[in-house]
Amino acid sequence: TKTQAQTSPNISTARAPSLHDKGEMLFGLWEARQEIAAGARPVIVEGPFDAIAVTTACAGRYAGVAPCGTALTAEQVRTLRQVADIRHTGVLVAFDPDTAGRRAAIRAYHLLTPYCDEVTAVILPPGQDPAQVFSERGPGAFAAILNRTHPLADLVTDAEVDRWSRWLGFAEGQINALRATAPVIAAMPPAHVARQVARLAHRLGLDHATVTEAITDVLPEVVAKTAPASPGERAPGMQS
Repeated sequence: TKTQAQTSPNISTARAPSLHDKGEMLFGLWEARQEIAAGARPVIVEGPFDAIAVTTACAGRYAGVAPCGTALTAEQVRTLRQVADIRHTGVLVAFDPDTAGRRAAIRAYHLLTPYCDEVTAVILPPGQDPAQVFSERGPGAFAAILNRTHPLADLVTDAEVDRWSRWLGFAEGQINALRATAPVIAAMPPAHVARQVARLAHRLGLDHATVTEAITDVLPEVVAKTAPASPGERAPGMQS
């Protein structure tokens, strides 16, 4: 049941969180500890049954983990880092393909990128979560979907541009979209920026130099607003 899934034991190498502190727990972390130790890539999903589907369909390659009744938190990301070498393995996000899932994926991007350069996303069939895909299409088809990923940074950029979609047919709308999206891209890890510059220039119909200049202009302000990272860790938008 949902209650049983939310109270399953979870692993933390630094300290054991309270069983009632959902903000620190990730369902599936304990269950897939051997796969994770062997280098399986963590896949963050929304619910326990989604996590079970991921680990079952892709045992050894992917390990499903899910927040326990909360949105993904910084504490849960820290717990994941204590168990998995996410800087090396990367992280895959497979949230539901709806508005709430999209917001959750964008939040996950900002929480994960200080510790992990490779943060990718999978596009699920409309109206279906991972557990439904697994149940209705089988583990083989679900595993194939998980293997078709794209950078989560694409979703972050597109979400900002989409806010201006009704005005993109006008020069003023394109410039306003550029000004709104430039800080978003400037705050990304350096390894992600070049791709997003090219994507944004293509979508807005602007030349590459104009987009690059807009991002470069806002970079000092973005860096100034970025909180210092802990020793040995990189803050978003800054070189390691």
